Amino acid sequence: MRIMSFATYLNREAKKLSHDLRGATLEKRVKKNERLLHIYCLYVLFSRDFILESLSFFERYESIHKQLLYFYHKYQKFKELSNLDELDEKDFLYILYTSYYEDVYKKEIKKKEYLSELHIIMQKKGISNYRVYTDLNLNPGNANDFLRNGSLKKMSYQNVKRILEYCSNY
Repeated sequence: MRIMSFATYLNREAKKLSHDLRGATLEKRVKKNERLLHIYCLYVLFSRDFILESLSFFERYESIHKQLLYFYHKYQKFKELSNLDELDEKDFLYILYTSYYEDVYKKEIKKKEYLSELHIIMQKKGISNYRVYTDLNLNPGNANDFLRNGSLKKMSYQNVKRILEYCSNY
């Protein structure tokens, strides 16, 4: 099972706030939106290929560069995300990681558990994939990929819960 990384989550959140994560447009937007600035800077710092030398790329964007340096020094020891409990509960990184954990990680684990449960229920009751996606008006390809191959990304958490409820009450 592959779960969205924290860096990918940060990228998604930054895109929600900015719609364009490039150049001068981004610099203008982060000057107006401190939350976007913080999320974007954390995204850069937590991305897989980040190295300290890459900060020089941001020197032309004053507010981003300044925030990146500050966050780098503040959060470099938390890069592995294993010791976040050392942070204050009001710290921005702590709050974002908690949101990630609740919104993404826990739901993906639950989806996997529900899928196992669904296989047992569907086999016991003789429910076909066709019956599930037809009765619930789901995309057949996504429903089959989820139910047959365990592709968790193909089905939203809400739809997985709908399928489980449907099969349980069948």
